[in-house]
Amino acid sequence: MVLDPVGRWPESLRALRPGGRLVVLGASAGEQVPLDVRRFYFGQYDLLGTTMGSLRDFRGLLALMDRHDVAPPVIDRTFPLARAAEAHAYLEGGGGSGRSS
Repeated sequence: MVLDPVGRWPESLRALRPGGRLVVLGASAGEQVPLDVRRFYFGQYDLLGTTMGSLRDFRGLLALMDRHDVAPPVIDRTFPLARAAEAHAYLEGGGGSGRSS
């Protein structure tokens, strides 16, 4: 399973093994996604779009991640608040991976 809070579907699908599930709960990468549907069909993936859920759901997710020792996300780079405009431009340009803050 891949949890994608940003909406980077092509990258997330590449991380799945055959029969895997992609759960997308964000769209900050944009409204439209280029997607090779052949990869989706041949991989026999499940795709689930969802909201963040309730606080109870979030606590359950954190407990699940803790039980299964899920690694934290990769942080490409960080920006101080004073450079927020630069950080936003970096994300809009498709730069980096993980989350920038």
